[in-house]
Amino acid sequence: MVPPQAQVLVRTGLVIAAPPPYAMFLFPRSSLFRKKGLIFPHSAGIIDFDYCGAEDELKVPVLNLRAEPVLIKAGERIAQLVFLKALVEAPWEVLEEPPKHSSRGGFGSTGGYHR
Repeated sequence: MVPPQAQVLVRTGLVIAAPPPYAMFLFPRSSLFRKKGLIFPHSAGIIDFDYCGAEDELKVPVLNLRAEPVLIKAGERIAQLVFLKALVEAPWEVLEEPPKHSSRGGFGSTGGYHR
């Protein structure tokens, strides 16, 4: 049971060892908000490949936006787990200042940007 306006870590009973160099990414199911009024407080969870000890049970963080309690039944699908390669070598270049091109507009500007 997730009380109104409360954050809860929903137990899964699972400990999963992702093979290196993979990490697990936990996302809400697309129907979680529509059907239950629940969201992930941080949009997605990142679980490192070495998070697989005896006490490292995967838990699903949810926030109830409704004014009434929400029941999550055992076995109910509220999240999905994706395995992605996490350790990738990439070239880095340290710059003393930002490049000289113009700004794209910041948060919320996607789709409305025009030169």
